Amino acid sequence: MTTHTSNQRSYLIILDPHQLLPGELRTHLQTSRRWNVINNKTRHDPSAALLVVAAQETPSLQMHRFFTSVASIPMVIFDTAPALNRQMNAFHAGANGYIMPGITIPELLPLLDIAVQGGFATCVRSHQLAQSMLRGPLEFSKREQEVVTLYSLGASESAVAEELNISIKAVQDTLSRACRKVGVNSPVSLVMWWTRWSLADPIPFADEEDEEDEVPTIATPYVLSA
Repeated sequence: MTTHTSNQRSYLIILDPHQLLPGELRTHLQTSRRWNVINNKTRHDPSAALLVVAAQETPSLQMHRFFTSVASIPMVIFDTAPALNRQMNAFHAGANGYIMPGITIPELLPLLDIAVQGGFATCVRSHQLAQSMLRGPLEFSKREQEVVTLYSLGASESAVAEELNISIKAVQDTLSRACRKVGVNSPVSLVMWWTRWSLADPIPFADEEDEEDEVPTIATPYVLSA
């Protein structure tokens, strides 16, 4: 792990394709003297700090480009990165931290200081911090899983209906049921909740296809070690 002095900058990657990162936090990061903003149209310098906010480049290409050119990344913040293998590739490439949607500036700044001093893994509360980002057991039927996943990845209600060969009303009813199940009040909040679980292990689906099937399936969170 790279050791950083006070006058050096750390790497910070934010993948935010759904623009879920609060505007205030995005502005703060972009105007901070600690971080440089580099987008997909710019050749990045591995010796500079790296901040990617809502880049148009696909997350998989971002990962490939960044982690093949940067030897060690002290801290990585993923806002919306739904694939578990992408998260695992990041850790295998030397990254050692993640934050999920909902973080506030007061909560973020101490973690940035941790990154500068050597990385998220140096924090004695890393396990508790990781655990706090994961909310309760995930209990969705197969149909709910399919609808919420497609919708969270950016598909419209009509696109979800077409993909699953169901009515738009069935999509809306499924989203409403999923919202009630996890305790949120809108599909937008459901998307933010869903991305918190994007680091979970693959979820075994129920056998029943009926959209009203409530047989629970439980995901096991992927948690950083303390």
